[in-house]
Amino acid sequence: MNKDNISGRGSVIISTFFGAGYFPKIPGTIGTLIGFLLFFSLKGHMLLNSICFFALGCAGFFASGRAEKILNRKDPGCIIIDEIAAVYLVFLFIDIPEKFFFAAVITGFIANRFFDIYKPLGIRKLQHLNGSPGIMLDDILAAVYSNIAVRVVLLLTVKLASYKMI
Repeated sequence: MNKDNISGRGSVIISTFFGAGYFPKIPGTIGTLIGFLLFFSLKGHMLLNSICFFALGCAGFFASGRAEKILNRKDPGCIIIDEIAAVYLVFLFIDIPEKFFFAAVITGFIANRFFDIYKPLGIRKLQHLNGSPGIMLDDILAAVYSNIAVRVVLLLTVKLASYKMI
């Protein structure tokens, strides 16, 4: 077996997150759920989550473009490393009060899926880039917008709670 063949298989394995991307019908949602589970398994460990985002992002940029070529499809749905890496940005650097944890998680999940699926506010333009940047950057920008949505909802929720409205 030659080196390119091994490297190509490795790219597909990394990009599909060990085959999880082959889940039927909703691979992007599965990737998002995996990302949430990984992120929240390290809840409260901002440095470790930052390292995980960096590592997953680098792995995604390295592997996804190559996997796209091997799979012979533009941004195939089975490539989910982009969703998994991007989830880290949804909650990174947000101090979520325990009382509002559930609201923040639901907001983050819904916002992230919305921005990833509908691709408003310049996200769609990024998806048209070739190779790894087109695969990874649209999800990263969707996560940035989702982070802003979580911050706004938390701000409003905490403000309303201080007025005893919730």
